Amino acid sequence: MFKYDLTGKICDYLDSHMILKLLAFMKENKVYNENEITSHLNTINNTIEQSLNKYKSISKESIDSLISQLDANEAVSNNDMKQLYYYAQYLYHNQQYNDALDILTKYESYIKNKDNASNLLVEESLWGRFAIYIAINDILNGIKVIYDLIHHSIKRCHYGKKNHLIKLNKHIWVAHWA
Repeated sequence: MFKYDLTGKICDYLDSHMILKLLAFMKENKVYNENEITSHLNTINNTIEQSLNKYKSISKESIDSLISQLDANEAVSNNDMKQLYYYAQYLYHNQQYNDALDILTKYESYIKNKDNASNLLVEESLWGRFAIYIAINDILNGIKVIYDLIHHSIKRCHYGKKNHLIKLNKHIWVAHWA
């Protein structure tokens, strides 16, 4: 690595999928030698693989059944909805971005239609969709999600010093991902 290169330092603060894109760019432009990049890629792949272990208990059949229930507008438990969200995370970590996006869209749609919809759950879904749009380089839809994220962060925060700090935190995260 170069003496003043900050790649190693900033990678600790980036999503693993963003790091993969950064390393692919560096490899393509021959910034580092092949062995250094391969070493970094192996480290990231191991990290992703470890995070996938927590999703192994979710079966594809149960998710398909749950999606059928959602499509039929049947009531679904909060626990089932958590499983659906976790399955979308699993797909994201497996770089199955379009499938994860479909599930997050269904998840968000169902949550928004519930009478006691939690803005926090909607916001989680928006963050997931935003990460996917970045991963698939869909800038236009990513911008639309940024707008929704800002709208939801403002909607969740009312007046008061603490709420302004929460709002600032949300805006910083949007800037970080952008």
